[in-house]
Amino acid sequence: MTGRPPRPRAGGRGGRRTTAPKLPQLGQWSSTDELSALQDKQIAQTLEWVARSPYYRGRLGPGAMPSTAADFDGLPLTAKQDLRDNYPFGMLAVPKERLATYHESSGTAGQPTPSYYTEEDWVDLAERFGRKWIGISPSDTFLVRTPYALLLTGHLAHAGGRLHGATVVPGDKVLGYLPTEERHVGYPIDEFCIEK
Repeated sequence: MTGRPPRPRAGGRGGRRTTAPKLPQLGQWSSTDELSALQDKQIAQTLEWVARSPYYRGRLGPGAMPSTAADFDGLPLTAKQDLRDNYPFGMLAVPKERLATYHESSGTAGQPTPSYYTEEDWVDLAERFGRKWIGISPSDTFLVRTPYALLLTGHLAHAGGRLHGATVVPGDKVLGYLPTEERHVGYPIDEFCIEK
């Protein structure tokens, strides 16, 4: 028993969700050759998803789909502008009913970039967030000081913290104050308070 919440599977969002595909996890390989083999096995699933997207169907054309990592070398990269140009649903590789959330980038370079996520995407994103540099555990109190709104960052930090059992304090960047000694929630003030 790890103490972390079980990985969500089927049944969310009104039963519209399917079983999440099992993606390679950290620790399933001990060498770069093993990692490459896992990635090669994942290509078929990735291409199945790609074939459902109107954008990629048009971009790759009616010819043979790539089948190995080497086949991707000659393909053009997908750019942020492609995401913007195919708004709202041209990039989707799943039915709209499977969508869980919609987000946008901040638009600091001009126009915001839209993106959609399924429940399965959220599990994958939260697991990866929780593995960053330092682990997040149930004994942690995790203050999220990045934006929520349409931006992904605050929501992702929140989901990563919750997935790993941490107590999440959704501070956002617009909060006018942080918990102080007089306004904390029973945790030692040094654990998450900036103001003293």
